[in-house]
Amino acid sequence: MMAAPAAPAAAPAATEQPALHLYSAGFSTRSAENQKKANARHVLIPKLDVVAKALKKPLPALGLPCGLFAVFDGEPLASEHCAKNMHVQLLQHLAKIDGKVTDQVLKRALRGAVATLDQ
Repeated sequence: MMAAPAAPAAAPAATEQPALHLYSAGFSTRSAENQKKANARHVLIPKLDVVAKALKKPLPALGLPCGLFAVFDGEPLASEHCAKNMHVQLLQHLAKIDGKVTDQVLKRALRGAVATLDQ
């Protein structure tokens, strides 16, 4: 007796693309000696929704997973300040979003957070 042929695998469900893609490239105009001093600081938050909940900041419907990665280079104290406060500023700007979350809205929130850090 022959086994019945296996049913074809179901097509994977269409996944929504994240609302914001960040791509960056850069270069350094500093001398090689200054590049060795490692003034860069970074922040990596793989689960921004968990951090928002811990800080009691409301998040708009961004979709999951939602994370944050940023690199700050320059004067050491300024880089440190930005790395320690980027997520707080971004969450404050994201909390102000009303309505549908679009690429434009997210870019505005990100720019606002960076501008606030720069003050």
